[in-house]
Amino acid sequence: MRDYYVDHLGNMTVQGSAARLEFMRMNSFDPEKKEAKLSPSLSLVMPIASLLQLSAAAICFRVWTSST
Repeated sequence: MRDYYVDHLGNMTVQGSAARLEFMRMNSFDPEKKEAKLSPSLSLVMPIASLLQLSAAAICFRVWTSST
């Protein structure tokens, strides 16, 4: 299994029964403008059911972290 590091979720599209998540990587940061330069890093395609599972897990994680 490979690990991929990403900094940001770019676009998310749903077409038919598949969802595509496009992740971005930060190339540089301008502290004066407070802007990051991002470039595409990884595109992940999954069934919508898997996206719903991911979303439910993220909600549970957010609830858990906000209660501690």
